[in-house]
Amino acid sequence: AQLAYELQAAKEQQKIRLEEIEIEVVQRKKQISIEEKEILRTDKELIATVKRPAEAEAFKMQQLAEAKKIKKVLTAQAEAEKIKRIGEAEAGSIEAVGKAEAEKMRLKAEAYRQYGEAAKTALVLEALPK
Repeated sequence: AQLAYELQAAKEQQKIRLEEIEIEVVQRKKQISIEEKEILRTDKELIATVKRPAEAEAFKMQQLAEAKKIKKVLTAQAEAEKIKRIGEAEAGSIEAVGKAEAEKMRLKAEAYRQYGEAAKTALVLEALPK
């Protein structure tokens, strides 16, 4: 009876030890799970605090550079248009002056033709020193 009792006690001790080992395995699995979740949390925290702000800053810098580029292009186009318009205005002015002088000469020639010899004499007298 004593031996049966000891044998039963040994079996119970073995069951208890197996349960303790099973508990340790479950605890280790839980600890691994917690550590994995902590790694994911830390990774998300780094993304939120470092990566995203860096991406936002890079995007901001890219947009500012693009805006500067567009501003320079538009400024250059406006300057070119200004120069073109000034040139066209000067050309128009020169053309108008030329037409006016041509009309003046035409009218003068017409007047000389009408007055003939008297006009030529007047011209010669005008040209001579007083």
